[in-house]
Order: sequence, then structure tokens, then C-alpha cells
Amino acid sequence: MSTADLLGRAAPEDDDMDADAEGEEAEGEGVDIGPGAEDSSEEDTDDDSEEERQLRAGKSFPTHLDAMTRSGFYLEEEDSGLRSVPARAIVPGSHFIEDEEDTTSRKKKKRRKHKSSGEDGSRKRRKDSDDGADDLDEDDLDLLEENTGQKLGGRNSGGHKLKRLRRRRSVSGGSDASGGEGGNLADIFDDDDVRGEAADPGNLFDADEMAGFIEDDTQSDSSGRHGSDSEDDRRSRKQKQKKRTKTKKARGPGRSGFGAGMVEGITAEAWQEVTDVFGNGADYADALEDDIDAAQDKALKDIYDPAEIESRMLTEADDAIRAIDIPERMQLASAGLPSFPPTESGPAPYIAEEDLEEAATWMASPGRISARATDMFLNRDDNGNLPPLHDTFLQAVQNTIKFMNVEFLEVPFIWNHRTDFLVFSDPSVPGETVVLLELADLWRISALSVKYRSFANRKQDLRNLYSSLDVEDDYFEDIYGSLDNVEEVADANDWLAMKYAQRIAEVNAVRDGAEELRKVKRATRESRYENAKRSVISKLAEAVGVSATELSQDFATLNKTHFADDPEKLPLDLAQEFTKGEGMKAEVTLSIAKMILVHEISKDPMLKKEARRFFKDYGVVSVVPTEKGLDKIDEMHPFFNFKYLKNKPIVHMYRTAQFLQILSAEEEDLVKCSVLLPDDASRKFLGDLQKMYKSDYVSSAAEEWNKVRESILEEAVGILVEGAQLWARNLIIEAEEEFVGNLCAFRLDQRIDAAPFMRHDGTMEKGDIPTVLAVSHGAGDPKRDSVIAVYLDSDGHFREHVKLDRLDEPNFGGDPAARETFKDLLERRRPQVIVIGGFSPNTKRLMSDVRQIADEVSQAIVDRHEDFNEEYVSADDRAKRAHFEVIYTYDDVARIYQNSKRAATEFPELSSLGKYCVALARYAQSPLNEYAALGSADLASVTYDQNQKLLRKETITRALERPLMEVTAKVGVDINRAIRNSYYFHLLPYVSGLGPRKASSILQKINGPIGGTLSSRSNLITSQVMTKNIFMNAAAYLRIPQDELNADLKRNTDGEQDKPDILDDTRIHPEDYEVARKMAADAMEYDEEDISGFATASQAVQDVLDDDPEKLDDLSLDDFARELANILRVPKRLTLYAIRDEMKGPYKESRRDFTQPSAMERFTTLTGETKLTLDYGLIIPVRVVRVRADESILCRLDSGIDGIVAQAYRSQRPEASRLRPGELLQALVMELKLEELEVELSTQDDAIRAGDKERRRVQPDQYFDLSRADADKNSQAAILKKSSGRQRRVIKHPNFHNFSAGEAEEYLTHQPRGECVIRPSSKEDHLAVTWKVEDGVFQHIAIFEMNKTNEFSLGSPLKIAGGKYSYIDLDELIFSHVKQMARKVEEMINNEKYKGTQQQLDLFLQNNTMANPGKSAYGFGLDKQRPGQFVVSFRVNQHTEIQSWPIKVVPGAFSLLGQDHGDVMALCTAFKMAYQTRTSNAARIPNSKTPYHQGQTPNPYAGRQTPNPAQRALQLAAGGRTPNPSGRGTPLAGGASPYSSRPPASAYGGGTTPLQQPIGGPSGGQQPWQGGGQGQGYR
Repeated sequence: MSTADLLGRAAPEDDDMDADAEGEEAEGEGVDIGPGAEDSSEEDTDDDSEEERQLRAGKSFPTHLDAMTRSGFYLEEEDSGLRSVPARAIVPGSHFIEDEEDTTSRKKKKRRKHKSSGEDGSRKRRKDSDDGADDLDEDDLDLLEENTGQKLGGRNSGGHKLKRLRRRRSVSGGSDASGGEGGNLADIFDDDDVRGEAADPGNLFDADEMAGFIEDDTQSDSSGRHGSDSEDDRRSRKQKQKKRTKTKKARGPGRSGFGAGMVEGITAEAWQEVTDVFGNGADYADALEDDIDAAQDKALKDIYDPAEIESRMLTEADDAIRAIDIPERMQLASAGLPSFPPTESGPAPYIAEEDLEEAATWMASPGRISARATDMFLNRDDNGNLPPLHDTFLQAVQNTIKFMNVEFLEVPFIWNHRTDFLVFSDPSVPGETVVLLELADLWRISALSVKYRSFANRKQDLRNLYSSLDVEDDYFEDIYGSLDNVEEVADANDWLAMKYAQRIAEVNAVRDGAEELRKVKRATRESRYENAKRSVISKLAEAVGVSATELSQDFATLNKTHFADDPEKLPLDLAQEFTKGEGMKAEVTLSIAKMILVHEISKDPMLKKEARRFFKDYGVVSVVPTEKGLDKIDEMHPFFNFKYLKNKPIVHMYRTAQFLQILSAEEEDLVKCSVLLPDDASRKFLGDLQKMYKSDYVSSAAEEWNKVRESILEEAVGILVEGAQLWARNLIIEAEEEFVGNLCAFRLDQRIDAAPFMRHDGTMEKGDIPTVLAVSHGAGDPKRDSVIAVYLDSDGHFREHVKLDRLDEPNFGGDPAARETFKDLLERRRPQVIVIGGFSPNTKRLMSDVRQIADEVSQAIVDRHEDFNEEYVSADDRAKRAHFEVIYTYDDVARIYQNSKRAATEFPELSSLGKYCVALARYAQSPLNEYAALGSADLASVTYDQNQKLLRKETITRALERPLMEVTAKVGVDINRAIRNSYYFHLLPYVSGLGPRKASSILQKINGPIGGTLSSRSNLITSQVMTKNIFMNAAAYLRIPQDELNADLKRNTDGEQDKPDILDDTRIHPEDYEVARKMAADAMEYDEEDISGFATASQAVQDVLDDDPEKLDDLSLDDFARELANILRVPKRLTLYAIRDEMKGPYKESRRDFTQPSAMERFTTLTGETKLTLDYGLIIPVRVVRVRADESILCRLDSGIDGIVAQAYRSQRPEASRLRPGELLQALVMELKLEELEVELSTQDDAIRAGDKERRRVQPDQYFDLSRADADKNSQAAILKKSSGRQRRVIKHPNFHNFSAGEAEEYLTHQPRGECVIRPSSKEDHLAVTWKVEDGVFQHIAIFEMNKTNEFSLGSPLKIAGGKYSYIDLDELIFSHVKQMARKVEEMINNEKYKGTQQQLDLFLQNNTMANPGKSAYGFGLDKQRPGQFVVSFRVNQHTEIQSWPIKVVPGAFSLLGQDHGDVMALCTAFKMAYQTRTSNAARIPNSKTPYHQGQTPNPYAGRQTPNPAQRALQLAAGGRTPNPSGRGTPLAGGASPYSSRPPASAYGGGTTPLQQPIGGPSGGQQPWQGGGQGQGYR
């Protein structure tokens, strides 16, 4: 046997055969050679020994192997060494091929006993021959025994000795000498000094030295015998190679075990001894390999969280969606519907072609598609005639259904490429067309298709059930033919189950093979009915009158054809006869009979249908408030509109969101909603039934029987109405959800159907992408917010960003260096548009600064005559081109993007504000791309309508997808750019036919086999990137720009199919390419000979575009359309015109012009104010900034808007003439200045006293029940009067309650800090306010009412603290007094100096001064004994007593020693200055020991007088000048400065009063103590 036979292939006859073998290894089926070594067939075989040559020629084989085999063992190469194997694994004549069982057994044993000295290098066995073989000597055999741990049987001390075969190494490998050096097998075990450089220590553990000597155990018998491998063998070896490669990668690079590296000074022999004792570290390599294989066999669900898998769309269901040749959105919409097995030509149709006509008739029912379609094509005229285009419309609907459900085409494709099927053209009136189906109608038909399939499936299930019963029922056949929706199918199914319950049970038992009837748990009423129906009482029921089916038939036609026969006996007398043997009374028997009839009538499908029709035509909605809603929903509440809604017709609710709001209020337990049938309609329904059911005879018996029939019908009608109520609710919900969804879709379309921004200087064409510089300073706080500018080039690439200080002019506090840096940025980048964004009204100032700087730069450019090389450019045009256009834009998406994970991934180096600027710039370049990149979750989080929050997530998502698909179809998607650009890729899922799953699949396929670049649309099919139906939908919208493709084509392809086609960059679908080419050739007047010489099929198109596209206008497209219609049998007229227009302007921009926010939209964006919160006639709280020289008042709103109160509109009250900065006022809005972000106000007493309740009052619905509202109001007043024993006050305010002080405290116990209750007072002409200061601490404030008209009216003004504070009404009092004090409390409690109660504060001071001897400490604490007050306690050092001063909380300030301070920092400063002053005074008193009157702290509650120096210090602290942080205007007096640009917290919430603190000394408010000589100053 030759060596070649052992390797399982024919022996090579010459060196060419060796080269072939090497080629096989290069294809992945050979061995994996370690780094630095490679096989070569170029070695000189003349230097080999004779024995080696004989081995290669197959002339000899070492007899030692035969001896080992005979003695029971043969040598096997394993992944990391050699070992002996029992000879039973070798079958004579089988060429060392093992059976599967032996192989498995050996693998198990290998894992248990594996010992090796091989390296962790290549693990695949060689298939080619080795250099040769010499006999192994005794040392070699000893080494084998030592490594394998086995005693080699049959060792022969004499004769030939088997030597280890060594792999040939190439010269370049450097690990073994070959070629001219004449290395041979005998040298393999020579000493290092003999081998020279070949004695590489790493090779001592080469696991591949015996590779190829013993063939692979998995080689087939045929490969050993015939010298060739089967396909299965090669595949098996490839799999093993992959596993071993992965094992190597898991272990890391280089060699493993002790041979992995050498320590300096240790010889190879020493390393060998170490290995002999400890092994080479690879003993468990196979176990590691098995572990890796096991891990690879795990599914994703075994490794990752199922929710994570689902979110990444990696489930099996997602994979199925990717694979099925149906658009992704169609598959998702069809979830839950039955699917049909695919046909040979592709997926089975959703609707069979033979059912298309029925489906079209169903969908074209009046009211289903649209009101326009119903009026124009469906409704009959007064004479009962159908419209002229009725049949044409039905055909259009049928064609559309076919496109969607048979050809699987989505709406954008149908609208753009099947237009001829959607219009009617009258041949007698050229050029006039009638649109049969609009775009919205197509979306409606798409939704109706899903509903129809559900209906048709349930209807077929019903037919199958009926057929299985093997019965004949004329009534069922009648109702089956008239079924029109799923509700009717369900009714018929219930009726069938009622009538044939026993038969259904028998059929089920037979079908399931059950011995007994299957027990089905039914409702109690059905069980009673079935029991009664089987009893003799059913005969009594039959005697009552006509059956339920007869009644329904007569009722449906309102024609009485069945008549009831009155029994001669009275009802109870006849019932008595049926009680015999039943043991019950006649009344019970009669009631059971009535129950049978009630059940049958209420289950009748036709009567159920009529009940629903009555609700649809006459149903009304009524709402009443709950006990909670009575108090909660006042006239200002948005739910007040329907608080007492009464009998509003259902038909008036379809195009509003009112019912969704009612359901929301119902969830909050504020109202109870009822969908009712009005009394008139209910009586009509019952009366019509009675006419058909009652007897027409006149007798006493007939009268009694008619009474029974009336009672039966009354109960049955109640059940019918109850069932119809639920249906009516769902009907309204569905209609309103569709209305709100369409409204959101419309508003999204207004945003995204916009071209990129285009300059107005004529330098850009519509659709060109501008370079953009986005600038923002966030909230605009000059102390915290820097200016960020981000520049994007015309490709949307981020190029530069800068961070600057304020851009104001230097005389207003700006930084000249920042302005110069910004000028340099404009000079270098020359952005085509500058976009400004921000979060506050201060953005207006940034806009002004940027425009000023930009104008300076543009003027400098004009003066230098730069960039204007054209001589004909006029001076005006030169100025226009140099001008920088500065705009606002919508920032809804930017606000979401700045904190998103996507932003963090794309721009990790940018700040949140920088990412916000990136999104602003992107929006100016493509609004469509910005919204598409949001994804479905964030897309629904943008506010399009205030009612969208009432929609289900899937409803709003489905609605918003529609405009994205429509606009994406307008612009197309550059498929190669989408593959390379992850941001642009977000458009791909919105291409017709695709979705996120299929888009990701396309990405993988193009990046895989195709190489990352798609050269033509045809490759989508030829390279199996898309399936047929997906290609049909998407191909026309996947652009392949030719200019950008040339480089890739030269690099990648030369094939005919990959040559560029100019039509691939048009909206023309590949199915119309031949038509387009024909039109172009005709326009160029090419003949067939000219066309045959074209280099590309679309050369004529290229020529007509290069020559004159207007030549296409000379074509007679109408004649061409008629010719095509005769050939193709499809209309193509409008398609031809569309092709002509597209060739004249390929992908010409068709979107609307870029839209900027309106003045009101900008106002809302920057201020957060809307018409509901800020409008003419509303009274709002404002804070005084300063009084101007002209006596006008500059105010600021909470939202940061500036307000002006002109001198003529100021209040004439005396206290109004002494206004302080920071003081709160109530002001009436006179005018909104949207552009200036300002409001004109009035504080005149008459205007404020009149109030704005009527202006703020929510207008009630026209069906509002005023009488019920007044009755409830009077009822509440009467209850209050009765409970108190006297007339109690009722004040119409949500915070007013008739509580005592204790009850008010109990009520506020679980309320948040700052909440208050207004309650009656025991004092005459007084009210009381109780508000929560802190848990367990409540302050009670007396309110004196002036100018009361009677005992129960509310006076005005309202005065507190002896008239020090005066307010017009309760709202102003709560906002300006209670809430402002609550803010101060919140500010104090959140300060680090606040330590809790006074006891906790004292403990802190003691511990702090003891821990820091010689140092002073102070802090603030809550005075629980005096609610609404704090204390400042201090200790000079550990030897002094703790002293305390009181701090009173007043509106908007803290009062210390009679002086008010705007915030805690100012309070700290004032406290330190006061102490310093007192210390200085005390130091001048002889023999003074402490600064406080010989160590005694003065009683702060005994009086308010303080020494003059301290009083002066406090006045300086409170009224000193403060640097103006705004950098503009005059400094303010009164210890306060203007608001910061950040809007303060809501007046009814927590937060701090946004006043600046005065500077208390050289240290800026942190002035140390200097007196007493004992303390080292407060920290």
C-alpha cells in the first residue's frame, strides 16, 4: 500500500500533481499551516533520501506499522499529538476507514485520556503526501510511549525502525531547512547544535508533524479506494476545519501550553523536561472544542433576553417575514389571519381572484371607502338610478384589491405606477379625466382588505360548521347570503350554536373520536335554555305565538305575514296543564316558557342587526359626573365641555376626539358615560316588534296573551339593546381614532413633504442640499450656557463645531474674541443657511447677534469683491450672494435627538446641545430624513395633535407611516448611499414593499455577496437581493446615481448585466424601461440599425437627455397608449405621460418648498406658551423687573417673556406706586407681540377686578345639560347647609372647602408641600387659608374681605397681615402669596445649610464645633412652634452657647430682622453682615465679653428695633446694587436683578424664586466674621 493510498487520493506522478494538491489546500480543504510556514511543491526532490522517494512513488511502506497493527495498535495523529489505538479500529482492506460507532467510541475515549505535546496551532490533517519516511529508532518509540501513556505492543528491537515523518517546509517559512540545505527525516531528532537554526523550541510541540500520515477518520471508503473525495467528505472536512479554526481563535494567537513562549536562559532541553512532567497545557483542548461547539449550537433565545431579541427583530417570526415574498407591512397587518400555502409561482393570494368581485362589492358599500366616493359613485338619485360611473368605480376598486391582495403591491406603487386604473378618461372628451380613487381611498381600501379577509374567513368557517351538521335550514341560508360584517357572522354562529347545540356536540364527538359527548361548559342561561328546550315546557313556548325567526322576517320587511293564534285558555290556565309531573307552579312554568322565547328572540341574527342599525341611526351619548368629578371638574377644566353631556347623537361624534376624551375621564373616575337609544327610538323599535308579534284578535284571552308577548318583547329588546350598546361604543372609538390618526398624518405630511432649504439668491436649485451652520445657546443663561455652532457640509457630513462665550456686543457684556472666532467660522465655511434654535425667549437675542455678525462678514466679502468672478453680476446680486440667510426652524426632532442613544452613538464627543445643533442642521437639509430616523417609538412621541395621546400605539404608528412612505416615494432612496450611511439608511424601511426587517436583510445581502455596491436595479433580482414581489414594489424608488457609480463599476464589474443604466436613476419602473427606451428612440428618430449599435440598452435615453429633452413633447403619446393597450391589454396613457416628464427631469424635486415655523409656532417653541395659556383677555401673574423712567413697568412672565405695562395702564392703588423688583403683580394681557416675544399688559384695578373667568371658562358642548348642572349645584349647597345646621358659605373655587382648621390639616396631611385649603373663618368678613409648610406643620392665615355685597359673597380686595398684602381674588392670593412662600420654604429645605428641626440644628452645631475646635458654625432650622418661620442658629466656638435669630417666610423672600432677602444666599450674606456689625459695636463697649450684651442673646420676638449700624448693614445687603447679569439696560435697585433666561418653576409647584443675590462683601456673599476675636469665620 502506498502513502498516497493512505491519504485517500492517487499518488502524484510528477510535480504538477503536487501543485494540484496544494491548490486544493488553498481552497480551504487542505491543512492550516501555522504562521511563517507554508506548503510548496517547488522543493528539489533530488535531495530527498531514496526511501522518501519510494514512499512518494508508493513503492514501499514501513513494516513497523504492519508490526504495530499485528500487535494490536496503530498510530493515530490527533489534534495535539500521537497516540496508539487498538487495532480493531483498522479493518483489513478498508484503508484505515473506521465505522461510525468506533469513531464515536474513540472520540469519547480521546476526551478522557488525551495526552499530547503538540502546539495549539493548525488542527487539520494534510491530504497531500509528506516528504518521506524513515524508521523510528528506540528513542522515538520511547518518546511516543511517554507522550501517549501507552505501552507500544510489538516493539521490535531489531530490524527497520519507524521514524517520524516530517512535513515539508517552504524556504520562506523559515522553520525547517529545505531546498539546497538538504534537510532529511533523519535530522528530525538530532541535537540542536547539529540542526542549527532548525532547532526552534516552539517546534518541539508541533502538533502537525504527523499530520497526513494517518488519514482522517471521517474519510469515506470510496475516497480511500479510488483516490477521490465525495462531496459529503469534503463538506465534513470543511466543517471540522471551521470548528478547529474557531477553537484556535478562542485560545488566542500563538502557541498554547508551555511551548507558547520561552524564558530567557532556559534551553530547549529544559523546556522538554518541563513538558514531560507537566504536559504542554493542551491536554483538554478537545473538551474546549466541544464546549465551543455546544455554544455554537445554542439558539439566540438561549443566550439573550427574549425581549432584547424581539426588540432587535431577530425572532423566528421576524426571519419568516424577511423570507416571505410579501411586503413587510402587509404581513404585519395580516397577523392573526389564516395564511395559505404558497403556489409554484409564489405566495398564495390573500384574496382569491374568483372572490375579487365580491370583495369589491363589499368594500364599495356606501360609507365604507369615503364620503366623496359614496356621493359621486354609489348613492342613487331621487329616481333610484345609480350614478353613471358606478360600474367603472366598482371595477377600479376591484383592480385595486387585486393589486394589493393578489400581486401584493403597496399603495405608493399603485398610486404612482397603476394610475391608469384609478381614473376614468372619456374618449369623446380628450384631456378630461375623472379621478375614481384618491390616495386616501387607496389607504382605506388597504385597511378594508384586512377587514374583508377576516370577515370572509369567519364566514367560510361558519359555512363549514353548517355543512358539517348535515341539516337543511332555509332561514340560515337566508341570513348567510346577507352577512355583511364580522358581527353578523358572529350572530349567525351564535344562533347556529343555539339551535343545533345537540347536533354540534355529536359532530364534535365523532370528529374527536370521543366515546361520550364532549362536555362544554356553557353559560348558565344557555344551560337553562337547553334544559327547558328539551322539556315539555317548550310546547307551551310554541303556543305563545310566532317563532323568533318568523318575527324577525316580518320585522325586517315591516310586512306581517305570520300571525299568532291565541289559545282559548288564559296563560296561567294553559301553563297549569304543563305543570303536571313537573312539580312546579303555573307561574314558574309560564316564566320558563317566556325565558325560552326571550332567549331565542335575543339571539336572532336579523333582530341583532336591526338593533345595531337603530343605534347607528338614532344612538346618543350621555355623560354624568361622578362624586369625584363634581368637585374636580370645574368650569376651567378641559373636561367641563362634556361634564353634563346629554343625548348627543352618535353621528355628530365621528369627526371629533370628544368620545376618546370622555373615555379618558371615565378611566379617571370623573364621569360615567352611556351610549343609549333615545326613548323615542326605543319605543319605535319595541312598537314595531309588537306589531309583528302581538295578536290582532280582540278578546279577553287575546288581551292576556298579548300582555305576555309584550313582557317577552320588553325583556328581549333590553338584551338586544345591551348588546348593541357595546358595538356602538366600539364604532365611535374606531371612527374617532381614525379621525385623530388622519389628522396626525396630515400634520406630519406638512412637515416632511418639504424640500431642503433653498437660498433666495438664485444660486441653488430646488432640491439641492445646502451647507448648514446650526447655532444655539440652549436656555440662554449667560452664566451657564455657551454658544454652540455645528457645521454640516452639503453631503450631511459633520465637519466642525465650536464652543463660544456670549456673542453680544462688547458694551453689552459680549466677548470680542468669541465674535471674532464666529466671524472666522463664517468666513471659512460660508454656510448657505444659518439655523438658530433654543429653549427660551433669549434665543431672540442670539438671533439678533448672529444676524449682526453675519451682516458684518457679508459686507466685508462684498467690499473685497470675493467669489464673484462673473463680470455680469450686479451689485445687488453680489450683495445677495454674500448675504447669510439666518432662519428659525422646527426643533421637535432635535429635542428628542439630543438625549437619544442614537445621538450618543453617532456623536459621542459632542455635548447634548451640540447634538441638538446637529439635528437642527439636518432638518434644514432634509426634514424627511430627520423624522424617518426617529423610528416608530420616537416618531409617535412628537406632538402632532393634543389628542394623539388617546390613541393606541399601533394606531398612531400605522397612521404616521403613511406620509413617510408617500414622501419617500417622491424622493426615492439612493440605495448605495443607504448601505454606506447609517443615518440615510433610515429612509429605506419606508420604501414601498420594505420595512425594517426587509431593509436590514437587503443591507446584509448587498454588503455580502455583492460587495457593498449595487450597480443596477436588475441586480436586485439576479443577485437575489430581493424576491419578485418586493422588487416590483421597491425598484422604482431605489435610485442608483450614475456619476457616483462609475468608480465602483470600474473596480468591481465588467459584465454586461452590471453596466450602468441611466433609467436606474429615475422614477421609471423597470417594467417600463422598454417603453421609455422606445419613446427616447422615437424622439431622436433612431431606426433599428442605430439601436442595434448602442453600447447600452438605454443609450437613446442618454442621447435625448444630452441633446434636447423637449423633443419628447413632440411624441403622440395618446396614439402610443392606444397601441400599447392593444398589445399589452392594459391602459398606459397616464403612465406614458409620467415617463415623459420623468425623462425630462429625472427625480425632479416634487416636494413643497421648505417651510419655516409661523410666528405663533416660534412663540410656542421658545416660550412654551399657547393660545390657551397666553392670549388676549387673560389675567396672568408677572414679576416686576424694573420701573422705567417713563413710569412704565418692565415685567417678566414665568416663561421668560418680557411684558410692558404702560404708564397709562398702571394701577392707581397707592401701593402700586411703590413697586419693588421681584414683586408679583396680576396683569391683563392687552396684546401679544409674537415677533418680539413680548406682551403688552394692564394692571388697572377695574380690568383685574373684572377677572378672566369667562375668558378661561371652557365652553360647554351644544348638548350640555344646563338644568342638570344647576340642580347639582343647588343640591350641593343644600347638603352643606343641612350638615352645618345653618347656611354655609359656598365659594366657587377648587381650593375652597367647608373645613375646620383640624379638618383642613387632616385633609392636607397626605398632600405635597405647598398645597392649601381655603375655608370659612369664625371671624366676620374673613376667610382662612391653611397651607402645608412641612409634614406635620401647617400655617393658618387670616384673610380680610373688603367690599362684600352680602354675607355669602366673596369680597375684593383680599387683605392679609393688616393690609400689607392685598389681592384682587383668590387665584392671585394663592399664586402671589401662598405659592411664593411655599417656594421659599422649598428653597430653604433644599439648601445645604438647612439641618431640619431646631433640635436637629442644635445637635449639628454642637457636633460640628466639637469636631472643629476654634471654628464657628451656623445653619438653618424649621421652627415648628411658629409655622411659616425658620431660625438661623450659630455657635461661635465650642465654648459658647448656641444663639438663634428668627427668619420669617414672606411672599418671595425671607425676612431677617425686619429686612426681606430674595434667596438663601442673600439671607446668608445679610446674616453675616448683621453679625459683623453687632460684633463691631460690642467691641467698642468697655469690658465687653461677647458681642451680645454680656453674653445674653436679645429676644428677637420682643421688638423689631436693631442698632443703627446693623440696620444700615441690612439695608445695604438688601438694597445694594447688583451687577446686571444681562449686560443690558440699567442696573436694578432693591436687592434684586432680572430673571435669568431659564424659565422659573411653575407658580403652583416647587422650586426657587429666580432672583439674583446681592454681593455682601469682598468675597461675593461669603464674607467671614471679623469680630469677637474668638471665631475664625463662618464657612
